[in-house]
Amino acid sequence: MADPNENQTQVTVLDEFDSFCSYFVGSNSSNYLLVGFGDRQQINDVESALRRVDDLISKLTTVDDEGEVLPKRIHFVYGGDPYDVGKPTIAHIVKHLKQNYENRVKIFAVQNDCVRKVEHWVDYVYWCTTEYENDDSNGKRVIWGGFNENQGLKGASRYYLDEHILGKLSGVVCVGGGKIATEEVQFALNCGLPVGWIQCEPKFDVQIQTVNDLLSEKVSKGLLQPNDFGFLESMK
Repeated sequence: MADPNENQTQVTVLDEFDSFCSYFVGSNSSNYLLVGFGDRQQINDVESALRRVDDLISKLTTVDDEGEVLPKRIHFVYGGDPYDVGKPTIAHIVKHLKQNYENRVKIFAVQNDCVRKVEHWVDYVYWCTTEYENDDSNGKRVIWGGFNENQGLKGASRYYLDEHILGKLSGVVCVGGGKIATEEVQFALNCGLPVGWIQCEPKFDVQIQTVNDLLSEKVSKGLLQPNDFGFLESMK
């Protein structure tokens, strides 16, 4: 259910993925993949998560000698999760970023074309071809995203972690995250990307590995250390 009090604005639909990449990796921008809990698990304390997002943005920006905030633009790309006012998910984080940092933040979405519905605070969207896998009990099942060693990147993940975007990412920001997000974060770490970890607990525990589990284990083993921005990086 969308928020009925919002004014609608125009979302730019990009039909070609090359165009999407060009807009995303624009000049004078820092670029991040944004992942987190979806509507299956949700964010338990969204207000706390939003405060930590604000703290992270403050760490990512500086003010030069002339009083100008740098970087001028921060681009976030995510999977286009729909917003439901009663279900606190990564979509709530995206809305908060756009509403509170509109002059500096641009939101990009790569969404499976079986959905084709993005919120009005998204600036640019690319609808990727939906992938399916056979499921004998329910027919075809959508592969939303993820990664494994045998299949590589899957679903929307193969687009927003495409090599043309991957090489331009400053890092990954994760606000919790379930199975798909965990696989994406592991892939990003394998590629040497730093990870900004906003710890938050799921509202619903479905007994699957989360981003919190993955990063907690790696930190406890000394495999990750924070950089100057507080992002976790793999030990060399």
